[in-house]
Amino acid sequence: MLEALGLFLCGYFLNLYFNSDASVRSLRNSIQSSLQDRERDFERLTKDTALMRRLSDRQYTEQELAHLVDKKYGLFLYDTDPGGAAGTLLFWNDQRSLPSPELLSAADGYSFVHLSNGQYDVIRKTVKVRNEKVMVAMALIPVRWQYYISTTNLTPEFTENNAAEVRVTITNSPTEFPVHTSLGNGATLFYLAKKPGYHAPAHNWSIPLVILLGVLLVLVLIHNVAHTIRERWGAAWGIGFLISLILLLRMMIYAYRRNAATGNLGAVKA
Repeated sequence: MLEALGLFLCGYFLNLYFNSDASVRSLRNSIQSSLQDRERDFERLTKDTALMRRLSDRQYTEQELAHLVDKKYGLFLYDTDPGGAAGTLLFWNDQRSLPSPELLSAADGYSFVHLSNGQYDVIRKTVKVRNEKVMVAMALIPVRWQYYISTTNLTPEFTENNAAEVRVTITNSPTEFPVHTSLGNGATLFYLAKKPGYHAPAHNWSIPLVILLGVLLVLVLIHNVAHTIRERWGAAWGIGFLISLILLLRMMIYAYRRNAATGNLGAVKA
C-alpha cells in the first residue's frame, strides 16, 4: 500500500512539474543553450581568416567541406562590391534555405526572422580575408521548422527539442521566458509562451506509467485482502467484499467524472 501511495504521489508531482513554469523554463534554457552554442561556433569559424580565405577561393579540402556540411546551421559567404554590399554567393554548406536580399543588405548583427521553411536566428558579419578584401558571412541557425504545407514528414517542430512543440509557442510579446543571444549585450531574439490547454499525461509517458504501476499494486492488495477474507470467513464473504469494493470504486469514478464535466461546462459558460 505504501508503494502504491508513493507511485501515486510521484505521478501527481510529475504532473505538477510538467504543467508548471519550471518545466517551461527548462525548455527555454535548452533551446537558448542550443542556439548560443551555434552562435559561438559561427564566431569561432569566422575568426579563422585562413579558412575563410580558402572558402572564398574554393580551395578547401574534402575534409573541411565535410566538417562544414555537418554543422547544425547554414553558413553563407558573399563577396562585396567597393561599397561593402554583399554580391555573389561564394560558399554555402546548406541548401534548405537562403538569406533574403533584406538580410544581406542589413547591418551586421543578430536578428530573428521567418523564412519559407521556419524561424531562424540570423547572424550577419563582415569578415576581412586579405588586405582590404572583405566578405559578408551569414549564419542561418534554425530554431523551428514550419512549412506552408504540413505532412507527416513536414510537421512544425523545434529543431533540437521535440517536446517543446506541444508545450510552448514563439511570440514577439514579452513574457517571462525570453531567449537571448550569446554575444554582445545578450539581446532578446524572441519570447516563449506556454500553450493553453496543455495536458501533461498525454505527452509524458512517465506519468501514466507510474499511475498504472500504482493501480496494479492496489489491485494486488485488493486480491490479497479478498483471498484472506475467503480463507477466514468463506467464499461468499470474499466475493461480497470484491463486489462491494468494485461498486464503490465505480461510484467514485462516476462522481469524479461528473464533477469534472460540470466544472468544464461552467468554465465554457464563463
